[in-house]
Amino acid sequence: MDLGLLADQAGTNPAATISGLTALPGETITLRMTFKEADPLTIRTVVVPAKGPYASITPGPTSPTE
Repeated sequence: MDLGLLADQAGTNPAATISGLTALPGETITLRMTFKEADPLTIRTVVVPAKGPYASITPGPTSPTE
């Protein structure tokens, strides 16, 4: 799965936007993160629903469909 990941590099509050995610909550995905001044990191993680401690997670901006 190829995901677009955009991180906020301007501030002190870490943030990221993942686009192109089609996995559903409960499914496992492989997430590869690359950094400006560090080696890439690849992890396997579970997609979680935006509930409980994750309730503040909101969908990122969408691209208009053509």
